[in-house]
Amino acid sequence: MKIKSKNLLRKMTTYIMVLVTICGTFLTNSTSVSASELVLNEPTGYYYTGVPVHLGYPLTQNIYVLK
Repeated sequence: MKIKSKNLLRKMTTYIMVLVTICGTFLTNSTSVSASELVLNEPTGYYYTGVPVHLGYPLTQNIYVLK
């Protein structure tokens, strides 16, 4: 008897979780973002210094936040 009640409880919990997930998915607003709204040039304050093989002298570059 206890095994049947555990199986029934597990099935009910699964159905409730699926129902909550489906309702949450369809009832929430989606966030639309277009590429023109993205800000890709926010400086982080960090710099990278490297020596490119084709130039032969060190270059220091700013590192930006890419979202």
